[in-house]
Amino acid sequence: MRQEHVQNDTKMDEFSSAVPAHTVKNNMTVKILRVTIAGNIVLAVFKAAAGILGNSSALTADAVHTFSDVFGSVAF
Repeated sequence: MRQEHVQNDTKMDEFSSAVPAHTVKNNMTVKILRVTIAGNIVLAVFKAAAGILGNSSALTADAVHTFSDVFGSVAF
């Protein structure tokens, strides 16, 4: 069974040495941000392809909007 202890802003478990809790939080934030950016890029590419192939200006515009979300995520 995995046990966790928190002492003085330090997270410890049986599998690792002492790691500051804020480092663990920052690493998780970076991972979530990378997944969000990758998902938005994939979604924008699919929307753009569907918009171009379907001759839909609305879907193409939505692809541009979705791609702009990537820049908003990076600016965060």
